[in-house]
This record gives sequence, C-alpha cells and structure tokens, in this order.
Amino acid sequence: MSLLNNLWRGFMSLLRSDRFDREMDEELRFHLERQIEENIKAGMSPQQARYAARRSFGGVEQSKEECRDMRGTRCIEDFGQDLRYGLRTLRRSPGFATVAVLVLGLGIGANIAIFSVANGVLLRPLPYADPERLALIRLDFRGVTGHAGIAPAEVQDFRRHTRLFEGFEVIAPNNSSLTGEIMEKIPSATITEGLIPLLGVRPLLGMASSDTAAGPQNRVWDVVISYELWQTRFGGDKQIIGRKIEVNNFNPAVVGVMPRGFRMYLGPGTNLPERIDLFFLGSLTADGLGTSRSDHSLTTVARLRPGVTFKRAQGEIDAIAADLARQYAKVYGNTSVRFHLVPLHKDLVGRVRPAILALLGAVGFVLLIACANVAHLVLTRTSARANELAVRCALGAGRRRIMRQLLTENLLVSLIGGVAGLFIAVEGVHLLLFLRPANLPRQETIGIDGAVLAATLLLSLIPGVGLGLISAWQAVKGDINESLKTGGRQPFGGPGRLRNTLVTAEVALSLVLLVGAGLMIRTFAKLSRFDWGLDPTHLLTLQVNIQPRSFTAHESRWRFYQQALEKVRVLPGVEAVSGVGPLPLTGAEILESYALGETAQEPLSASLHTVLPEYFHSMGIRMLAGRDFAPQEYEQRVAVAIIDANLARHAWPSESPIGKKILWRPRTKEQKWLEVAGMVEHVKASGFREEGRPQIYVPYMSYPIFDIALVVRSKADPLTLAGVIKKEAERLGTRRPVHTIRTMDEYVADQLAETRFALVLMGVFASIALALCLIGLYGVIAYSVSRRTHEIGIRLALGAEARAVERLVLAQGIRLVATGIVAGLTGAFALTRVLSSLVYGVSVTDPVTFAGIAVLLGAVALLACYLPARRAAKVDPMAALRCE
Repeated sequence: MSLLNNLWRGFMSLLRSDRFDREMDEELRFHLERQIEENIKAGMSPQQARYAARRSFGGVEQSKEECRDMRGTRCIEDFGQDLRYGLRTLRRSPGFATVAVLVLGLGIGANIAIFSVANGVLLRPLPYADPERLALIRLDFRGVTGHAGIAPAEVQDFRRHTRLFEGFEVIAPNNSSLTGEIMEKIPSATITEGLIPLLGVRPLLGMASSDTAAGPQNRVWDVVISYELWQTRFGGDKQIIGRKIEVNNFNPAVVGVMPRGFRMYLGPGTNLPERIDLFFLGSLTADGLGTSRSDHSLTTVARLRPGVTFKRAQGEIDAIAADLARQYAKVYGNTSVRFHLVPLHKDLVGRVRPAILALLGAVGFVLLIACANVAHLVLTRTSARANELAVRCALGAGRRRIMRQLLTENLLVSLIGGVAGLFIAVEGVHLLLFLRPANLPRQETIGIDGAVLAATLLLSLIPGVGLGLISAWQAVKGDINESLKTGGRQPFGGPGRLRNTLVTAEVALSLVLLVGAGLMIRTFAKLSRFDWGLDPTHLLTLQVNIQPRSFTAHESRWRFYQQALEKVRVLPGVEAVSGVGPLPLTGAEILESYALGETAQEPLSASLHTVLPEYFHSMGIRMLAGRDFAPQEYEQRVAVAIIDANLARHAWPSESPIGKKILWRPRTKEQKWLEVAGMVEHVKASGFREEGRPQIYVPYMSYPIFDIALVVRSKADPLTLAGVIKKEAERLGTRRPVHTIRTMDEYVADQLAETRFALVLMGVFASIALALCLIGLYGVIAYSVSRRTHEIGIRLALGAEARAVERLVLAQGIRLVATGIVAGLTGAFALTRVLSSLVYGVSVTDPVTFAGIAVLLGAVALLACYLPARRAAKVDPMAALRCE
C-alpha cells in the first residue's frame, strides 16, 4: 500500500513540478536563513555563518532532489526504468513472452467469458426500481408444490389484509395475434394496470397521466405495446397513443409504449416469455381477470414496504393463508394451503445458479493450471538469468531492487496476457451465446461491461504479482558468489521442489476437471437413450389458434379440428395426424384436481390433456392396458378418460385400473365421475429430471378448448410439410395464424440444452487443462534432464544401459503423476458433488468414471514423460562430459 501511495504522490508531483520547485525554494530559503542566524549567535562572522549553513544543507539542488525522492518522484522514475527494461527483456525473449501471454490469455479469457454470464445472469440487479423488494408468490395446494399461480380472489384478500406490502399485481399468459391483412403471432400477457408502476418502470409513451386517474372499469382491454413492436409493426408512429389496432380480430386502443429493451423477468413455471410485445390491461373483476378462488392461474408480483424483511412478510402471508383456510373451509376442505414469498431475482435464477457456479469453479481451475504452467517458464527463465542477476547484485543493485524489477516484468507479462484474454473473452461470449440453453434467463444482459473489465484487470494483476513474487524469491535466496563461480549454470536456489509441486497440482486439478467432464459425458449418454414415453422422430407440431367469436359453440370447434385432420391426413408423406392441448415438453400445463372417492380427505392434482382421434398412435405413446377412445366418444360428451401408468400405480397399485372411476374436480359444481377406459405410458412432459404429475386424457368434446397443437407423423423430414399444413389449416377460416411450427425433436433438444451447455464447456475446459498439464509435465521432466545431462553422461560412460536411464527419468515422472492423481481423486470426490444438479443417471462419485479418468490421465501423462526420457537415453556421453 505504501508503494502505491508513493507512486501516486510521485506522479502528482510530476504534474505539479513548477509549483513544487517554487515551494521548495521558499522552504529551503527559510531554513537556510534560520541556520545562518543560529551560526551568527554562536559567534561566527556572517560570511562564515553563511558558508557553514550551506555546507550543512549540502547544496540547494541536492536538498531539492532528496525532497523529490521523499515525495515519490524517484519511485516513478525507477518504475519507468523497470518498465522500459522489462519491455527490452521481453523483446529479447520472444518465445517466453509469446507462450506466457498466450497461456495466461487463454486462462484469463475463459474466466472472463464465464464471468460475463455470471455477471449478467446472477450478479446484475433486475432493471426495476428497488428490485430487492420485489417478490413472486408461489403456492402449495392440492398436490401442486411451488406453483407460480394463485387465484384472483386470493390476490384481493392479500390486498385487503396486508400491512407490510405496497401492492400485489398479477400477470397471466395471453394467446394473442396481430390479425388483419398480415397475421402474426406475438408474445402477450394480461396484467393488472398497477403492475407496471409497481415495478417502477415508466412507459416511453402514454399511461403516465392515467395510471391512477382512470378507473379499472374504463381501462379493461386497452393495450400497452413493446418498443420493439412499436418500431417493427407500427414504424415508430409517435401518434400511436389512442390508436386502434387489430388484435385477435377485435380493436383495442394503444395506451402506452414500453421503454426500449423492457423485459418481464418472472422465473420458471410462469409460462411467460421475457420479451412480451403486448400487454392487455385487465382488472380483478367479473369483467376483467375474474374473481375465482379455485382458478390458480395468475402469476402474482408483490412489493414489500421499505425496511420490511422477507421473513416478516412471509409471516404475514402465512397468517392471511390461515384465515383463508378457516373462512373458506368448503373451498379448501382439509387441504393445506401455503403461499411462498420468493425474492424475484432468486426465483428467476435459482435453477441455473448451480450450473453457472460449477462452470465458474471449473474455469477457475483452468486459470490455476495456466498460472502453474507459466510459473514453470518463469522459474526456468529466472534460472537462466542467474548470472545476469548475480552480476547486477555484485555491481551494487540491492535485493529489493532486483525483486522490484522481476515483479514489474511479470506484471507486464500478466497485463499483456489480460489484454489478450479480453479479446479471447469477446469471442468466447459469442460462443456462449450460441451454445446457451433456452432456459437461461436474461441472455440479452450477457456481454462485456464495466464489471467485466474490472474483473479482467483483477485477474491480470493477481497472476502477475504471484509470478513476480515466485521469481523474485528464487532470484534472491541463493548465493551470489556461488552463482558467479559457476557462470550461471546453476540457479540461485534449487527450484526442483517447487516445480514438482506445481506439476503435481496441475495433474490434480486436471483430473478434477476430467472427472467432471466424464460425469457429464456419461449423463449425456444416458439421456441420448432416455425414454420420454413418446417417439419424437419424424413428428411435426403446429399450434392452431381459432377465433373465439367465430367458434363459440363446442360443436363448431370440433368440426373445425375434424376438418383440419381430414385435410392433413391425405397429404403425401403423412403417416398419422392428431391433436392435443397442451403439447407435452413445451412447459404448458392444465392442472386439474381429482379424487378417488367423495370421502377423500384431500383432492389430488393431475395434468389434463384434451386429445383428438389417433393421438396416442400419432405420438408413439404405448397403450399398456384397455383401449383408445371410440369415435363417438370424441363427438359426444362421454364421461370417460385414459390415465397414465403413474396415476394407475398410485391409485390401484395391485389391480387393473380399467373400469375404475375417478372423481374429476371434486367439491365443485363441475365435479363428475370419469370411467377409466385405458392406461398409457407416462410421458415425461416436465423434463427428464422430474417425474411430473399424473396425466389424465379426455376426448376433445369433454374439454373443448380453443387452441390445439396438431401433431403430424411423416415418412421423411417433417419440416417439408410445414408450409402446406399451415396453409390448409388457415384456409379453414381460423382468422388467426398457425404458429410455433417445430419438430418434437426440437422440444427434446430444448430439454437437453442445459446439460449439453454444461457438457460442452466442461469438455472444453478439461481439454485445455489436460493440454496445459501435459505441457507442464513435459517441461519439468525435460528441464530435469537438461540439468542432469552431465550425470546421465557419466552413468552411460560407466556402462549404464539406455533402458536404465529411461526408467530413471520415467520414475521421476511416475512419482509426480501418481501423487497428482491421488490428490486429484481426493479433490474430485469432494468437489464433484456440486455437479449433482447437472448429472442424471450416474452418481457424482461414480467409481467407473473416477477409475477410467485416472487410468486415462496416467497413460497420457506417462507419454509426456516418455519423450524426454527417450531423449535422455540417447545422450552422447563424450559430448555431455565435454560440454560440462
């Protein structure tokens, strides 16, 4: 710290040199005159007194120079001299400089690239006012844990009874399209009008004067649009406020435009994209979002009052929930109801945090290995410069001066490596954004910013200081006289133990990364054979939306989808076609309650799917027992259902479910008994990590929803049929666009994207670590051979066989590798537990992976040792002795 202080003071004194000289002249003149006065009082003549005073001060200019040194000017000049000398030294050693800069740049660049992801996703606060006070409310109710939706009436209860919250506002998905001459599906949502002010966001245009002035009844179904939609579809029209636009074939008015780049960050399970282009303004009334107490479909955002802790706020929420359970016992029954208050940012990043932290740890290991590798080069280079440094010490350079010079040189290398790393990081960020999983939140915030640049500087300084201290310690701890006698052929101190420690650490760190990569590879191999409960190959999906006002009758919807199936079924290349709502693996879900009897204590929760004819055949879902729906059961409202194996196993573990009955929507006006006609295999609709809720399938007329996903199985590439099917469906008069045209293989790939992302990066980091480790190991053994050339020459001259020399050198490498492998296995056993959220179907301490990686690393490392061992065995004894 004092060094930095002196440097700063010296730098500032250079900027103020004229002022400094004037002040020093006045100060020295004052002290000189006082000294003359004291000399005269002591009995000297004025001439003698002046002469003696000048002699005591040693000259004005000399005194000023000493003062400059005290103020740090000399420190600045020495630093500049060290810097210039360091640059000349690096120019004389281009090989060392190039390799060191590239290795450090690779390690720093990889760290900065991953840190940019962590910074954008985990560290950067949400772009709302006081985001730390925003929370999402999740629900445990009727077998549903952590559901993001609550009922409209419950939101109103919170508003009436809370004292610790500033407000509760809701948002719900809305399936909307811009219609008219050009139909376009757009991401949309319905919100209460207080949500935007609750977030602390002011629209770019509109709403400001009417957020509170207009009552909710006057604002129902007005819309707020995104900046991006305003620019692309409406040309940035500044008169957009009040303009009617055509959405879903009716004409709401635009009352606001959101700021550029506005995103709605609400976490997983809400079925809401981050970018929403259209917001319908609704209200919690009968003609708005509704007043139901059983329809848990609203995502609720709450803001705590200033100074209120989440623990205290959760206590108030629990008290309100207890009152609701007592007050509405008929609605909730004996069901436990619990509302969880989760910080908005925590809820958003909770799923991806373990993967990002694991990758940060892995890339940190890469940097450590890179530093160890450069440390080998630094030690070797310092040993080669032993004579030069000894001569400088003999000519009067102090040890502190030598240490400062070496520290400056290594800082220079490290800083240049940091610059190279920054360029590598820029390209690395582009690669990360290309590989990113679909569920990675806040992807648009990932990039190089001030925080990333500060991290780059820090990561550049730390290796430079560490390498400089290692180099300086090696240079000054030896005997100068001994080094001068040997002509620099021996280092000041024996660096062998330090080199061995470094290479052992490299082997250990590399093994940890390789084990992590091995676990990810085994995970992906398991997932490549994963049984999703359906056959995704050659399966095309298309989302069909129909206009509600044109298809109000249930029968009209059925006729439309029946005609769509007939049109598609006759197209060339189509094997089978059907439809379902909602489509598995998309994240969309319809939750329904059921019971096994009227006296059941607590209703259960299941995922409901309404299907069109031949659905199970088209999707490749195996029928395990019973039968498929009969044709007349699709056309009539028949109380029949097909259940999955999970529900059957839970309800009737030791008997056939066929012919059994389940109570649908118990304790409601819509409750009815459904007879089980068949049992199919459970579809992993929630992803491979979650078993998911039991599934109930009903024929279309039993639950005639508006929007259905067509599923088309083809003989060849299904995407070749997409354009034709889209046109055929829209010709039937949907007046809404057919959208989200994707193969089922793409949905499966989305489920694996997070694992693939971690696998690719872990594999890249492990490969880099292995390469650096092998280079370091080779360098240590080769350096050892070069230092022992004379000894090897004597052994060979005395009759030692070449194989014995090879075994001697290999033994040294084997000891280092074995020690590193043992340390690495111990570390991997402890550290791979952080990968538990990423691996699947394999234990994080899988002995096969640990043993296989250890054997692989040992074999490759021995090859790196064999090359210098073979070279040692070919040493010419006479040449080695003459050289010595």
